[in-house]
Amino acid sequence: MKSGNSSQLRLPIAESQEIIYGFFIEIVKKQPPEKVLAEFKQLFIHEGAISKQTEAQQALYNIILVNLESEFINTIKRCCYILVNNWEESRQHEAIQGLVKSFTDPIISKYSISPTLKRLRSWLKTFINGKEYQELKLFCAKSEQSGDQSKD
Repeated sequence: MKSGNSSQLRLPIAESQEIIYGFFIEIVKKQPPEKVLAEFKQLFIHEGAISKQTEAQQALYNIILVNLESEFINTIKRCCYILVNNWEESRQHEAIQGLVKSFTDPIISKYSISPTLKRLRSWLKTFINGKEYQELKLFCAKSEQSGDQSKD
């Protein structure tokens, strides 16, 4: 199935996912949590995949175009755990809570006429309402409790 612009080559899903994972692995090790969280929100929540400017944005756009919701959910889940595990290791508990809170952004429920953006937001809602996000919240709550205990 080809898109209207046949000169745009689509990457295999696994390659698109690896680009996104690599992006977050690289920045979480080099950037402060606030910057990493802003990049996460820009890519997944604030329409970054629609602008297709960076390699990660193009990779996410590719996943959206291929229309495999389960692969999107796997991708966002793994990205969350890449960030959470790195922040847990460096005791950045506020950043972990910020990541979980980013999924409460009202823009996720905002109406859009863009089919791509509609799909992205629909998939975000599926993720938020699914077991993967509930597990992430539970993991983060345990992380926060252990962080609070270490402050005593």
